[in-house]
Amino acid sequence: DPNSSYIFIATLGGLIKYNTTTSNYSLNIRDPLDNNSLISNTLLYLLIDKNQNIWVGSEDNGLGINFNSYQTFAHFKNGKVNDNNIINCFLEAKNKTIYIGSNNGLYEFNKISKSFINKALISESNPTTIQSLYEDNKGIIWIGTISQGLYTFDSHTQKTTKLLDHYFETAEINKIIGDKNGTIWLGTYNKGLFSIDPNTLETNQYSINEGLSSTKILSLYFDDEKNKLWVCTGDAGICVLDFSKNTKKPHIQYIKHSDTKNSLSSNIVNNIR
Repeated sequence: DPNSSYIFIATLGGLIKYNTTTSNYSLNIRDPLDNNSLISNTLLYLLIDKNQNIWVGSEDNGLGINFNSYQTFAHFKNGKVNDNNIINCFLEAKNKTIYIGSNNGLYEFNKISKSFINKALISESNPTTIQSLYEDNKGIIWIGTISQGLYTFDSHTQKTTKLLDHYFETAEINKIIGDKNGTIWLGTYNKGLFSIDPNTLETNQYSINEGLSSTKILSLYFDDEKNKLWVCTGDAGICVLDFSKNTKKPHIQYIKHSDTKNSLSSNIVNNIR
């Protein structure tokens, strides 16, 4: 909520609620004796939906949903297929459907029955680890996996399509976003940055040769107003690609950790919004 003075931070040691006005914070951790406490202390993903409910995905204990009460969480597990209940990402679609990316495929959460609905890439013999989800302007869900390819899922036809294997069959796709022109951007941990035209599937790759400081990309953010792409890396800080003057060959600014007072605190930058 842009009008709220609170920021929620998911960590590997619980959930932090930070007050931006007073700079005070509180830490919510799991109480094994309380079934309504935080689902787990090892949190991998956080989503605040359009109804201001807090969704947390854990590394070891499934999904927790906080229905407008910071201290109380409803717990949900998917024991039928995904016994380890690793939740890597969420996506709230434009129609308010919640999609869940797990270590065994894509699920939809049914808010009425409070259950997981199998959607795509689910297999007991060959599980697919989903690391990133994005909905484009046509309502197509883009699915990034860890070394198992790039897919799209059409919620209307329920069809799953694998794309561009020669680029992404072995790629670790950490982040998928789109810009105002509809271009899809993918950040991978081992192959750098990609742009995809969703209509023609024309693909461009940006790596060290194109000026990136690293191919280990953890997150992306596109500033549509300034036509700049912020690229967060796992070992070399941030690259800012400025497409305002040249859409084919952007000017690149580098933001890194140094001994100066106002530099980044680390060259490992996990997320940006």
